[in-house]
Amino acid sequence: MKKNKIDVVNGFGRIAAPGRVSVAGADGSETAYSAQQHPDRHGLGAQVASGIEIDHKAVLSSDSILEVTEVPKSLLVIGSGAVGVEFASVFARFGSKTIVVEILPRVVPIEDEEVSRELAASFKRQGIAVYVDTRIERVNRAGGRSRGARPLRRGEDRELQGREDPDGRRAKAPLRGIGLEGAGVATDRGYILVDAMMRTNVPGIYAIGDVVPTAQLAHVASAEGVVAVEHMAGEEPAAHQLRPGSRLHLLRARDRLDRARPRRRRASAATTWPSGSSRSPPTARRGS
Repeated sequence: MKKNKIDVVNGFGRIAAPGRVSVAGADGSETAYSAQQHPDRHGLGAQVASGIEIDHKAVLSSDSILEVTEVPKSLLVIGSGAVGVEFASVFARFGSKTIVVEILPRVVPIEDEEVSRELAASFKRQGIAVYVDTRIERVNRAGGRSRGARPLRRGEDRELQGREDPDGRRAKAPLRGIGLEGAGVATDRGYILVDAMMRTNVPGIYAIGDVVPTAQLAHVASAEGVVAVEHMAGEEPAAHQLRPGSRLHLLRARDRLDRARPRRRRASAATTWPSGSSRSPPTARRGS
């Protein structure tokens, strides 16, 4: 940041007026800043499954799990999105008996089915138990730990034990109190509406990251920030595609691999030995 002459201001920011942003510091003082263009980027809180209260002791969020001081003997991860399966894999390697519960028919449900199958097989090899088509009905707490969780799977009741970690992210009040209403910024169902250049309906105000309806992942927000800033600078960046999961680089790599495989097979099948060569093509040994 310093090398690129970017000033970093810590605090809670809100749109005070067109072209003006007010930032409240830790001591409560507010400082106003002027800008011709500014992007709105607020983070999200952890998603809470229905009927489950996060107490950061027996039931952890994807934030508070990073603050545990000891590896739990068992961990039950609710949801198998990107965040959930990462924590499941990490804590299984740490030694926790790990269980993943997913309400949909397969793990990482927004990914390709092949990815789900490979990950499920990998988890099985690692000893991570996976329950799909399963929802958590209730959580019992005792002694500061979750003593039982009862999912419903095709009408079958099961009781599982483990410290809870609800997976996922969702917008949790970051749109409130940041001046969107006063500035007239359009929102829909808790998200700021933007176009392919990350512009809102108000000139000079852009929005990126968790507050727009795209995948709530760091690399997606980073790509959106590049698009927004380049557009602010008068350049013509490639339009950002607003889709649930942005895996453009992975898809490009997969396409290259898919195209390369037939070429390799054709090249192997077309290999011939030139006439007059001193070398002879290999022959199979009898009985081998």
